[in-house]
Amino acid sequence: ERLRLFHTVCEAVQHAHRHLVIHRDLKPSNILVTPASEVKLLDFGIAKQLDSLDLPADQTQTGLRLLTPAYAAPEQIRGARVGIYTDVYALGVILYQLLTGRLPFEPGGRSAEEVARIITEEAPPRPSAASHATPAPASAWADLDVLCLTAMHADPARRYSSVEALIRDIDHYLASEPLEARPDGWTYRCGKFLRRHWQISAVVSAAVLLVVAISAVFALRLATARDAALAEAWLALADGKLDDAIPALDRRD
Repeated sequence: ERLRLFHTVCEAVQHAHRHLVIHRDLKPSNILVTPASEVKLLDFGIAKQLDSLDLPADQTQTGLRLLTPAYAAPEQIRGARVGIYTDVYALGVILYQLLTGRLPFEPGGRSAEEVARIITEEAPPRPSAASHATPAPASAWADLDVLCLTAMHADPARRYSSVEALIRDIDHYLASEPLEARPDGWTYRCGKFLRRHWQISAVVSAAVLLVVAISAVFALRLATARDAALAEAWLALADGKLDDAIPALDRRD
């Protein structure tokens, strides 16, 4: 029932996007649900008109001041360019709250700066791991985790490309069909870790290369000494000098 209601919210946002308008401040208080379960989006005060759905837009200082941090996408907090992917992120936060009864990043008593740091640098916990999550089979939560976390991905390029793509996966879930979205693989997670901790990674990489280089030099010297000993032994045997060949073979070992 919550997913079907959220589906209607997504359709309302998609309607705005078709008219080249991004809301930029989607949150429960800006969504009105009538007794007939009709959804109306409110407060387009910091909405942004786009020239094209394929092109992001610069933010205004007014938009930065008025946005709600708990529902703001990382690019909004950084003051970077926004696009339809910004509304997709906010929809992911709303879905997370609908399913779990809590926000992915609880502001609590934190300062605005601390909340901004958490949103831009930390990954949200899986909805299935949320402390107030409603009971559901593990198999059901697996896809819900992918739905929410794909919509809320910190990298806009890895979110749903549009609200329409998010709607399709909601339909897939409700029909018990495989989702189009896929969780991040280990290669992406490793790459993200290396980029975040590039200084430590550089030191460790240098140390590993040094060990490999020393090992290669040592192995090369051993191989050279072994080959020289074998050559000496064969020459001694060829000359019939068995007593000289045995020490050479010992050095080979």
